[in-house]
Amino acid sequence: MSRGLKYTFFAHMLAALAFGLLFLISPDLYARIANYSPIDPIITRSLGVAVLGLAFSSWLAFRAATADEIRIILETEVFYTVLMTATLTLIMVFTPAPVFTLVPLTVHLLFAIAFVYYFVTAPRAAGASHGPTLGMPSPR
Repeated sequence: MSRGLKYTFFAHMLAALAFGLLFLISPDLYARIANYSPIDPIITRSLGVAVLGLAFSSWLAFRAATADEIRIILETEVFYTVLMTATLTLIMVFTPAPVFTLVPLTVHLLFAIAFVYYFVTAPRAAGASHGPTLGMPSPR
């Protein structure tokens, strides 16, 4: 695994840990920071748990020694960060979202760029197809 990918996972773990704990422990504080209301504390706390799960998977990937050990986590991060970037962009365009929405949008966009880059450039095992496979067998 490349050093850049390793530290991308570490940075993602820190960002997910910060947002996940904030969502889980104090949804009201997040609502005040983001100037967003009303906020459903049950949904926000549930989101916090999910984000903490992503932080844990990034921690596991950071500690992994080989590209094979992190492949499925990398695919998950690509899917999550790209989808979240698209979703937050649509929210910013089509709804009266608070300006603070640009913060998670920017964070997700930067991680999406990094994870997609490492996904596309990741070395493949000998005989494996080239390019992204999303865990699917090669159609030979």
